[in-house]
Amino acid sequence: MGSNQTSSELKKGSQDRADSDVSHLKYAAHGENSEVEINHLKELILIFRRSSEFLSLEDSLTLLCLNKYIRQHIANSEWEMIVSVKACSKFLNENYQTDFISTFQDYDINFHNLYNNFVKSENLLKNPCGELAFQYWNKDGDWRFSKKGTWKNKSRCFCTSNSWAKLSQEIQLKDERSHKVLLAKSYVARRFDCDSTAKFTVEGYENNSWNTIFDTGEFLPPYSEVVKSPSCGWMKVDFMKVINPGLNKIKVTIAGKDNKFWSGYYGPRFGYTDIRIINI
Repeated sequence: MGSNQTSSELKKGSQDRADSDVSHLKYAAHGENSEVEINHLKELILIFRRSSEFLSLEDSLTLLCLNKYIRQHIANSEWEMIVSVKACSKFLNENYQTDFISTFQDYDINFHNLYNNFVKSENLLKNPCGELAFQYWNKDGDWRFSKKGTWKNKSRCFCTSNSWAKLSQEIQLKDERSHKVLLAKSYVARRFDCDSTAKFTVEGYENNSWNTIFDTGEFLPPYSEVVKSPSCGWMKVDFMKVINPGLNKIKVTIAGKDNKFWSGYYGPRFGYTDIRIINI
């Protein structure tokens, strides 16, 4: 069935979202913007939102910068903030936008550099979904890589058996004395015929010891009545955190088991894990 929304209703929806984004800008600017400047920013955000429906983030920004007024105001710190926040939060979840803004209040951020660093960032994990078997991972317990029920267009995914097993990988960080944003996400699913338990952990090495940065604890990937072939729908587990300059390396661990103790590999599927470090 098609949508019953009229063009005016769709336009109003975009306008409402632009108003919501401007409220973030007002919060970030601590009320220093004039009403005229806020209205201009609202127009910029509305154009950005509408163009991003059919263009990539980078193409949308290129299009916006062709406008003289926008080109003059692209250096505006609040505008750079909302673009950077949207770019980073799109990697994770829309709910992180307010968290990003409030977190960055404590740091002297060049949002232009933050956005550029994000665009150029790459997944620091090697072999994030098992397409190279278990190369680069430290394997503990019973695992296999599966060619069925993979995430999106990936050819393989990791899966466990009936007892706890884990895969871990260490990432050496560059010796740069600046704060960084750690962005992490992992796509996890259960089989349609067997429930399972999973865990996703990131640790940081600093001052000769490992310390937990993020730990999901044990969680149950959700069951889906719709997707059954053979994995249920994918659950995205994600987080962001500003990490200290003294952090030497990080360790990523995925773990899980099936809950019915079946013979074979009926534990959780790890479809793709992504770790990025963004200099701020």
